[in-house]
Amino acid sequence: ADEDYILENKRYLKHMHMHDAAGDKNHLALGTGELDIAKYCALAREHNCRIVLETKTIEGLRQSVEWMRHRGYME
Repeated sequence: ADEDYILENKRYLKHMHMHDAAGDKNHLALGTGELDIAKYCALAREHNCRIVLETKTIEGLRQSVEWMRHRGYME
């Protein structure tokens, strides 16, 4: 829902909270929803932006970290 605003103001982007979503469910582990998370990670990297992972569970956080590591977004 916020994509248009974010893209219009991406030059100011320094920090973002990230989670996946599907329908009316949000704060899902990365890669388990419908969002193009790789697109937003690339945007963050392009603007040297920090990402805070937001999940509802510890397991969701672990899954999200693993998703990012597997794709080279984290060391």
